[in-house]
Amino acid sequence: MASVTRKKPSKVDQVVLRAAAMTDKEADDMLGAYGAALTAIMRIRAQAKDDAAALKKKFEDGLAPFIASAKAAEEQLEIWATAHRKRLTDDGATKTVKLPAGEMKWRDMPAAVKLRRGVKEDEIVALAIKERLGRFTRVKYELNREAMLAEPEAAKLLDGVSIKSAGEEFYLRPAGVELTEFDE
Repeated sequence: MASVTRKKPSKVDQVVLRAAAMTDKEADDMLGAYGAALTAIMRIRAQAKDDAAALKKKFEDGLAPFIASAKAAEEQLEIWATAHRKRLTDDGATKTVKLPAGEMKWRDMPAAVKLRRGVKEDEIVALAIKERLGRFTRVKYELNREAMLAEPEAAKLLDGVSIKSAGEEFYLRPAGVELTEFDE
């Protein structure tokens, strides 16, 4: 006769067995403890956020005079360098000026397209098409996931596409706890 050896349940199995064997009262108590833990987490995070804001303000207040001084120096140095640019750059031969305390440079910025404030991009697109300047527009193709969900069998014919089951999630909503960041 062969002997049967039983494997000792793993720690995960032991937790599952204990959780499944809970009474309604034990589950209710645990849900209450869960709510209390979430409340404590949110309270501590809110306090940390308030403390961080106060600390940030303290340091920003201390930085203010240095920021003002640096900005004033930057403005004055740009005025001076611009007034003496021809001499400093050897009549445009260089765009970098080296001084014992550091360098000053002029750099060309790349061109950029800007829309006037209040003008929407789709208005400009429509105008470009109307004025036969469609070359300034482009068509962007992207997957229509909603259509794929509406026709999952057809969508699955595309190599690399699968339709994931909607599934379900388990939520805990302890009584008396206003959930914010744990709400999702």
